[in-house]
Amino acid sequence: MPIGSLRNSGLLAFAALCLALVGGQDTQAQTDEATVIYTDTYRPFIEPEGEPDGDGMRMVRLILENMDQSFELRYRDFGFALYSTQRSPGVATFPWRKVPAREALFHFSEPLFETQTRLHFNRQTFPNGLAADQLTDLTLGQLEDYAYTGAIARLFDTADANRIEIRTYAREVEAIRALLVGEIDVLPLPSTVIEATTMTQFPNHIELLDSVAGISEPFPLHMIAAKTPEGEAFINAFDTSYARLREAGVLSGPITGSESVDTDFGETAELLASEGFPVIVGRLEQADGESAYYAIPQGTRALVLEWSDTILTASRSDRIFKTMVDETRVLILNGPHVGKELFVKNMHITVLE
Repeated sequence: MPIGSLRNSGLLAFAALCLALVGGQDTQAQTDEATVIYTDTYRPFIEPEGEPDGDGMRMVRLILENMDQSFELRYRDFGFALYSTQRSPGVATFPWRKVPAREALFHFSEPLFETQTRLHFNRQTFPNGLAADQLTDLTLGQLEDYAYTGAIARLFDTADANRIEIRTYAREVEAIRALLVGEIDVLPLPSTVIEATTMTQFPNHIELLDSVAGISEPFPLHMIAAKTPEGEAFINAFDTSYARLREAGVLSGPITGSESVDTDFGETAELLASEGFPVIVGRLEQADGESAYYAIPQGTRALVLEWSDTILTASRSDRIFKTMVDETRVLILNGPHVGKELFVKNMHITVLE
């Protein structure tokens, strides 16, 4: 073989070795790339970006850090998160509910959060409550990326078949606002989510929301990754880390969040003028300890939140003037002061059936 050919063969072999080494370095670099984890605000589990972590976010951070794997948490719209996770092997997202259509596309971790989804309504729209057999011909609201099962899914199927309007919202806060202003009649949401979001965004209106008795379904939520070998490996590592932290007593299992069990906020009442007191006055206790006073229109509806002591306890005298002018705490359901908690004299309160 000519010397030139030998020299060329050696150069080619050396070049091939260099390429192999470079290729190996690239492969290692790709392996060490941070896994991108998408999420978004989901109170009370995930607070908005820039605010202190909610319990759910702290939990996920611990699991990821315990995996000894680099990761990057990014806040993105949930729709974009799902789209990106399906397309990219190095991406995961949480929290998501497991349903058959998603199981075909994604690997799911063990449950991270657990809550109950209920059908919520506005007591201003339905002051006498709303029962399970009264859900026909109502405008339904739903969240864009939510998946429902059981009785709630059947309610949507029936509405769709009967061409009853269903309105879709991108975010929980938008859907809750629609429920409060009467744009929709019923909204299925996890109880902890609607309570936490309403308390944060619409604190004066929390007592307006109630749920239909007898309709609820478990709502476990998971970390998910694409149904690829990389996605499967990530979820397996995530679950292993999760299990080790539970065994060590660092985590106790799925977070349930705080949920109000008592949804009976009190009697519905009508506020009426009284002889000698032609104007109904509502007193607002302000944060500085001072009081502000509002004139309340005749016939305004309210929820009784806390009766005065003179109503609840017996008196040693039949002279009831003090009982008449004592104040009961109510939540205004309609009119110009809707959503305000005011103290109103007992003489103005008529309990409705």
